[in-house]
Amino acid sequence: MNRVTRALARASAMDGGSDEEDGLSASRRSNDGAIKRGAYPPDPRDDPSSGVNRFLDASKPMRTSDSYFYSLELQPYKIRRERVVMVAEAYSIFGALFLNGVWFIWEYGNSTPFQNDTLHYAFEALCAISIICNVFLAMFGSILWILSAIHSSANPHWTHTVVHWLGDFQNILLLSFFSVFITLGIAMYNRLQENLVVAILLPVLMMAIVYKLVFGGCTLMATECPLEMWHMPRYFTYLIGYPIIAALTKTDTKAGVKPRADYLRHLADSERISDEEPLENNEDLHLLLSKAAQMMMLGKTNVDVTPYVIKLKEEWYDDVESLKGKSANALSKYMPDRLADCVCRLLDESFSVEWTQSCV
Repeated sequence: MNRVTRALARASAMDGGSDEEDGLSASRRSNDGAIKRGAYPPDPRDDPSSGVNRFLDASKPMRTSDSYFYSLELQPYKIRRERVVMVAEAYSIFGALFLNGVWFIWEYGNSTPFQNDTLHYAFEALCAISIICNVFLAMFGSILWILSAIHSSANPHWTHTVVHWLGDFQNILLLSFFSVFITLGIAMYNRLQENLVVAILLPVLMMAIVYKLVFGGCTLMATECPLEMWHMPRYFTYLIGYPIIAALTKTDTKAGVKPRADYLRHLADSERISDEEPLENNEDLHLLLSKAAQMMMLGKTNVDVTPYVIKLKEEWYDDVESLKGKSANALSKYMPDRLADCVCRLLDESFSVEWTQSCV
């Protein structure tokens, strides 16, 4: 037993060593004495039928737009809680900004009277679809942006819950893209129809540019995200012409599915702290923070230090020894300043029982 552990044991002896005074409720100890993280909801990966497990299985395509975001759910908690805010922000800003683009296309197309009523009605209907898509994308994207900014850091499975919503956003974005693509082609044709050659060539040029950009995007996804492409809905892959692109580039998406699934599984497992996982290896670390919190609060309040233990583990501070030599300023990145100061004093090898009141 090292000096720090002996010092903690002496401090525990001062207040009788009861579980309640250690700041850990009895419900968070299993029958064999291992400390459990019962404060968090179950990990979705514990459910074999959950979407993320079916995504990683990859034995059968899911054919859902949600698969576009499951890899986000498998990233470390610290990363995904920030990324989900950024994704919601991107959808919201895109919808708000591109609404102006749709309005410009409508003005551009209607600046010359349509000679064909059917074409005019089609143009108006597609513009209306684009406006609907972008208005609601901005509106509900803003709602998700605000909710994620407030709640993502307090709920470790927030990303899992919003994956389906993000899938809906992606479908709306796809609908907006194709409606804008068609309306722009109609608008150019209507403006330039007096010169039939130009009226045909410019939409063809637009299609070539779009194809080139889609080609690059599909190649990127097939190369770097084959598992996501494997699970995409058929209508999505056919709309973007992926089968044709895959044939032209001789890309075998299925060959990269298992390596991608294995990598994501390894990434999630390396960062995962399950509700079923005992904290035996971190018992000293948890005890250290609990004792520091008790001393800071004169032993009157039981403080749940589990969130601070998790933050430390995210930066690979796995035990008490890994904290030795760290300043209070460095530790304050993972816990309140006053608690960090108490922890540093507890880590001091010269710690004695007389220090008990010095943190307060």
